[in-house]
Amino acid sequence: MKGYVWLKSTQSIGGVEICLRELAEIENLQLQFLNFTPPDILYSFFLLFKKHKSTDFILYCHWFGCVSSFFIWPLYINRRILLVSTSTVYTGMKSLLFYLSAILSTHIVFDSKNALEIYGPRFSKLANKKTYQKRFLPKRSIPAYPIGPSLDRQTNFVCVTRWSREKGIHNLNTLADLLDSNITVVTPSNVPNSHLFTRIDFIDGNCFKNVDYFFRNSHIHLSLGTDEGLSIVSFEALLRGCLPICLSQTETNRALAKVIGVNISSLNDIVYVSQLYLDMSLVKRDIILHELRTLTAPHIPIGTSFIEVLM
Repeated sequence: MKGYVWLKSTQSIGGVEICLRELAEIENLQLQFLNFTPPDILYSFFLLFKKHKSTDFILYCHWFGCVSSFFIWPLYINRRILLVSTSTVYTGMKSLLFYLSAILSTHIVFDSKNALEIYGPRFSKLANKKTYQKRFLPKRSIPAYPIGPSLDRQTNFVCVTRWSREKGIHNLNTLADLLDSNITVVTPSNVPNSHLFTRIDFIDGNCFKNVDYFFRNSHIHLSLGTDEGLSIVSFEALLRGCLPICLSQTETNRALAKVIGVNISSLNDIVYVSQLYLDMSLVKRDIILHELRTLTAPHIPIGTSFIEVLM
């Protein structure tokens, strides 16, 4: 099979991009990754025009990439797959164009239960539309065995994230003050005015070794975005003995509420649960992490059969 994937970002932290790259490697697929830049957009038009007869599918997840491609080539490529993420939040014209992308697609894939619940009803009336719920997990995310908690972890709080408002970065200073603790932020993004974040320690997130190191050496991972699916980053943290605490109402959040009896919906809730966890014995922490892995794992099937199913 040969297909093309149009992606907005090549950042190496979690997300659709890294998952699809590794999925292509696992399935031995021939994929062309097209970045969200004007030269690549122009190149993609030329590429699809030249090779559309030998293209089995095209996969896209951003409103402009898919719309601009499929206005021109919707009849030439038989499989046009729209990947919908919970964090795909569009308004106004972008929302309209995103819906148009769904109309032009032949398959719609939701990356989590949350995405299915939020966007499923919107797309349910599209005629002859095949929909799936899949979750991608990069092979790099899976250590040889789950790692338990330990007292020699050097950092209480870590936040692995892109530097954007939708990820809740505007709450970092307030949360650090409420926790009365520094927060280590691992991000691949350039941080403007970083000097204003006096209790935030910034680490380069372009190298996964840094991400892996801080998961293994931190007690709690903080996710402050308000619209998230069951994020890959949270599961990566969980497998490394780092408790994921999410502000968004994700599968992870709901699982944690079942385990500790607290539904997290505010910064104060994060502070309360964090202190509760840090005051526990290692045995109790290990039990909580094990229960969380048990509850969340069924929501994250490794998506190696994803393309095969759609084809």
